[in-house]
Amino acid sequence: MVKDTYTYPNGDEYVGEMEDGKPHGQGTYTTSFGDQLEGIWEEGEFLYKNKGE
Repeated sequence: MVKDTYTYPNGDEYVGEMEDGKPHGQGTYTTSFGDQLEGIWEEGEFLYKNKGE
């Protein structure tokens, strides 16, 4: 997996591990409004928050 940053056309941003151009592994998704979703991703889908959060 590669760690990368991807900015979506609507201004949202994903920073973290990616595979085949999709969020996959540890990463943080931040909306253009500043809301964040941090945790584990698989093939572009959010699975769960990190332990301890």
